[in-house]
Amino acid sequence: MQLKGILHMIVEKETEITDALYVDLSKPMFESFIHEISLAKHACELALKELEHWMKSEELGSILQHRLKHLRLQKVSSEGFGAALQISSASEKMKEKKVGKTTFDIKLEKFDATAKIRVPVTLKQGIIEEEATGIVEKIKAVGGVAVIK
Repeated sequence: MQLKGILHMIVEKETEITDALYVDLSKPMFESFIHEISLAKHACELALKELEHWMKSEELGSILQHRLKHLRLQKVSSEGFGAALQISSASEKMKEKKVGKTTFDIKLEKFDATAKIRVPVTLKQGIIEEEATGIVEKIKAVGGVAVIK
């Protein structure tokens, strides 16, 4: 019923919606219709059409059945707020990988003494390695010393 109500409201208030999009976002009426109104209407119509199919029961796949049969409960904490349990399957534990460092900071350690800059100072934080390497190379090209951390 809520989907039918939303669909009815979109159809009934189409002019008000496109006017509001124009006033608030300067979005032209045609663009509002194509990107907002028709997409929302289509999503509601599709959901109404497929809802019964989506709600049908179906058999669980063999992998999911296996994981549900072999759940492991691990005690996480029993202090303060009572006991909490972490539920995981044994196969998930085997898939965990150690992730290496993906973001870096650049710290300026030395510079030409005639320049008016205080060191050491962190120039950028949380950038990817390729960007950090490019910045360090530019600093070295002008006589500076910088490191990636």
